[in-house]
Amino acid sequence: MRKIISTNLLLILLPCFLQGEVDESTIEEVAERLFQDQKGNQATSLASELAPKLSLEEAYEIQRIFVLKQLAGEGVGVAGFKAALTTKPSQEHFGLSEAAAGVLLDSMRRTGRTDLSSTEFYRPKIELEIAFVVDKRIEKPLEDVAALKSRIRSALPAIELPDLRFASMDVVAGVDIIAANAVASAFIVGNEVAGSAQDFSNLEIKLLQDGQIIREGKGPEFIGEPWEAALKLVNQVVAQGWTIEPGNILLSGAMGGLTAATEGSYEAQFSSLGIIRFSMR
Repeated sequence: MRKIISTNLLLILLPCFLQGEVDESTIEEVAERLFQDQKGNQATSLASELAPKLSLEEAYEIQRIFVLKQLAGEGVGVAGFKAALTTKPSQEHFGLSEAAAGVLLDSMRRTGRTDLSSTEFYRPKIELEIAFVVDKRIEKPLEDVAALKSRIRSALPAIELPDLRFASMDVVAGVDIIAANAVASAFIVGNEVAGSAQDFSNLEIKLLQDGQIIREGKGPEFIGEPWEAALKLVNQVVAQGWTIEPGNILLSGAMGGLTAATEGSYEAQFSSLGIIRFSMR
């Protein structure tokens, strides 16, 4: 039987749940199709075409099965979780009323001198993000940001490289993004800044490609509210049955939109949080 998620989230998603008409065998088949697409380095199939009238609950069920297949197939663990589509315009574009959530695998984390090959991606994007490292296990929804901060070890700068592996973005819906694990593909984190009392209101962020600034911003209008986004992410993923373990990374969502990842050398400056350097070849 399907696990019933938390009451608050259920009330939010109830209209979508009522539209769901997909049986368990179809959900398993769609997850397997996405897994085979990923293994074969093929374009990601659209879950909404394979299972019309797919609800958000069912899309997250597909995501969970898909992720578990990846974890088993790669022999890796969960590195953390990511927020996606955190802005209202992006949610409206894909027909959603709230942010999406995805799972980060250990194999997605890039460390050391980060030289990325374009051959490992299909349609990669660059997202500038604030990340958090969990200090204490989280297995139940949290009431507020204060409760979240008491379970966070540190903040750190991060780059996510989501991969939009769909053959065409023209007909992609929110359930397709969710089923495909919020298009999680790779991420890079910088050095941890100890403590959970970080104030990001004056943080200045710049992304340079081959020495030229291609994206920059400062303050809440650019950064948003990373703590609030992380709280929503935490409550989403525990409602879906995941447990957030110490050491897990929480990616709070893109700041200032997405940038196409083309060949070049990149430097992401996060003022007081530090610098991340990487290249795409």
